[in-house]
Amino acid sequence: PIPASIQEYLEKTEVKNDYHMKIQLTDIGVKRCESECLLASGLKTFSTGGGIIDMEINRAALEWVADYILPFGNNATVLEPVELIKIMQQKIHELHQHYCKSNGTNNQIAN
Repeated sequence: PIPASIQEYLEKTEVKNDYHMKIQLTDIGVKRCESECLLASGLKTFSTGGGIIDMEINRAALEWVADYILPFGNNATVLEPVELIKIMQQKIHELHQHYCKSNGTNNQIAN
């Protein structure tokens, strides 16, 4: 059977947590993470606003975390691990290439 969520997948896999993950969040980022069970378990909020995800995570989840956090834009900053930062950079590069090619066809607005 296919797992219903990333948390279910991770609970069923017997993979050790390979990485220490830290992601700094704005107030908006905190609100968005509160509803995701996996990330909420490592979420710490600050009385001054914002928060941080500080937790251990396994390699299999890095790609999922990158896909989840990428739409947060400036409301999330990955501090560690370096491997997650590199995945984020690659995804951003791919999006840039997809939408900002200089051939002119992607820069036209459809009427």
